Amino acid sequence: MLDYAEGKTMGRMAIERLARSHGPKELAVNNAMMTTWLDCFIEAMRVCDPEFNAELDVAWREALGPALTRFRAEYSGAVAASGGSGSSGARKSR
Repeated sequence: MLDYAEGKTMGRMAIERLARSHGPKELAVNNAMMTTWLDCFIEAMRVCDPEFNAELDVAWREALGPALTRFRAEYSGAVAASGGSGSSGARKSR
């Protein structure tokens, strides 16, 4: 995710693959789930890192933001293209 945010080729390739696999045609990880994941990640950092602070909270959110934006675009685009709501969260068969 950090390599993607830095524009590195391997990071882009990995996030493109992960965005597709987490999209509505496979794992169906919707926007609410992505927000929950980010919040849980930040909470884990807060609990595990005694030096964690508000500045690090913002830095992590900014660093992970580009990849999560790509995941959300994949999910929204695929849902819009299919005409469905995509909110079930259920895995669909390939």
